Amino acid sequence: MEDPTIELRLLPFEDVRNSTYSGARINSDELRDRILFVRTNQGNFAKLRVHSGPDLLITRLTVYGPAGCVIKTASNLVIHAGFSCNLDNAAETNVGADFRWHQDTANEIWLEAQNAAAFHLWKNFPETTFADVSAAPYVNRRVERSMLTDQVLFAKTKGGRFAKLHVWAGDALSVQRLTVFNANGTVHLDQSNLSIPENGTLNLDTGQTNVAGADLAWQVEGPKFFLAPVDGAQLSYDSYFRFEKYLPLLRTASIRNALVYVDAGGTRAYDEWPDGDKLMLREFLHLREMDRQLPIPGPPPLIDERFISACAARKIYLAHVSQSLWVEGGARVPWSLDNAGPVWLEHLFDMRRLLSFAPGKGHSFEQSVMGAVTHWSPSISFGFLKDNALIKTDQWKTIQAVTDWCRAHLVHIASIESDPDGPFPTKPDQWEHIFGYRGLPLVDKMLFPLPGRKHITQGCRGTDGFFAALLRTVNIPVRHGQSLFEGGAHSRPEFFTVGRNLAHGDNPYNRWTRLGHNNVPIHRLFLTNAQIESLIDSPAPLPGKTVPQTAGFHMSKHFADLAVEFKTDTLLSLRCLDIAQGNTGHDMKVWEQLHDFHTDAEINAIVAQCDVAIAAIPGGCASI
Repeated sequence: MEDPTIELRLLPFEDVRNSTYSGARINSDELRDRILFVRTNQGNFAKLRVHSGPDLLITRLTVYGPAGCVIKTASNLVIHAGFSCNLDNAAETNVGADFRWHQDTANEIWLEAQNAAAFHLWKNFPETTFADVSAAPYVNRRVERSMLTDQVLFAKTKGGRFAKLHVWAGDALSVQRLTVFNANGTVHLDQSNLSIPENGTLNLDTGQTNVAGADLAWQVEGPKFFLAPVDGAQLSYDSYFRFEKYLPLLRTASIRNALVYVDAGGTRAYDEWPDGDKLMLREFLHLREMDRQLPIPGPPPLIDERFISACAARKIYLAHVSQSLWVEGGARVPWSLDNAGPVWLEHLFDMRRLLSFAPGKGHSFEQSVMGAVTHWSPSISFGFLKDNALIKTDQWKTIQAVTDWCRAHLVHIASIESDPDGPFPTKPDQWEHIFGYRGLPLVDKMLFPLPGRKHITQGCRGTDGFFAALLRTVNIPVRHGQSLFEGGAHSRPEFFTVGRNLAHGDNPYNRWTRLGHNNVPIHRLFLTNAQIESLIDSPAPLPGKTVPQTAGFHMSKHFADLAVEFKTDTLLSLRCLDIAQGNTGHDMKVWEQLHDFHTDAEINAIVAQCDVAIAAIPGGCASI
């Protein structure tokens, strides 16, 4: 249903694209103060607000490409009588024109489509009925000036009447058209060209300004202006009231500075963003508020099995930005960005923490940026966290809950040669088989595998990316870290806002601490910052070992010790194997796995403890 009060900048691309178009000409009388959609002759789509007179004034214009990215914006474009307009270029020209502003012999002026362009007229002020106005949602909230440029809104008077207004805000508020209905639907008042001065008022029942019994006040507070209902009156402007919460966030300097976008035009923070990118962000926020899908139909098509189009990259980035702002603006998690520092905000809002950009080639998901994943839909990830009750009362509990899910479900990918469904000629071929996509593994298919597939992760880098992807949708940043072990560097997730880390991305499904009869509390898998420094990053080398070998030793001992402490199934299964095979002393599998960390006497004590633990399990070894 078309909402005549929607703010033009919030009107989403999908509504423009999916409207019914016609090539029939339109009389100028129908274009007074009107929102118009145009399907251009180049296959693009435009939304514009127009004012008709001898000339056609396009006060605001947004042009989208077929995929939904803004390719052109303009304002106050004049098309003179007898001239044509190319909307794709926002120019009065006969070259590639979409329409002509034509005056016929009867001195009537018409908008006439050219070159197979077509039009759709959005419901406007005259077409809005009493039923529309009376059924709208009303609240006692004010509206700021920036959202009252060439705008229709509704009001309910303190006396029970309903009004529709077309306003234009400057220092004075111009009410260009006003219609007031009685409670029975008859027209009580119809006026135009009213002006409310600074700190002035309007009585809707009489159409008079600065008189007793006001319904609306044009309030001035320093540099800010607000239209406020007073004395029991109310306003209806649903798109604004849904969006209002984001205005302070988008004015916060720390967030604006963190909103860094990179493409062929350079690296720029929010203040340097093109108007089209800002408009798309507003639209995405509006869609999230309305619980509607963003214009991203699926994983981005790949160019050379790696890169994605500039439009796909822009939409995916803005989807992540809008997700974080939507969570914060709606207080959808118990923590807030109020005290978030620059590194925290960087990991949520800086494109370089999501996508890589190579000049001349484009954007790509890279395992060195966030991890070995493709995260095209943050809303799917957020829905998964919410539906599975993984969003807890604080960040640390939420991180533990997600890690516990990883322990229970994630499976390390096999090599392309040893994959039971393979072998595969290349890694992209394997990914396509597992995830249905030749790029880095899809987070949504790690959460919801294809039929017959498991919750497979591309090793430590895949799990790091998985953590970063899921947790950023609830505004928990994850830093992509690195641990140097013997044989090379391995990826690790750093949860720096809570001072916890995993030494290795594969730790959640480490064999020693897999789920079974006796489970290790998930928080014991993590290391503090001090432990990461002393045990992994800068340990004192053990005798005969290098620093990387020492780091690997410390990590292995950490998990083996957890298995010993809690008598996990992995340890108990080794003991059961020794019992079945009659192994003793140094022939024991338990000794083989633990002798690097424990003396023979300690191992003998551990074996005795394992026997007690096995006896306590119904069925003993047969059930382990």
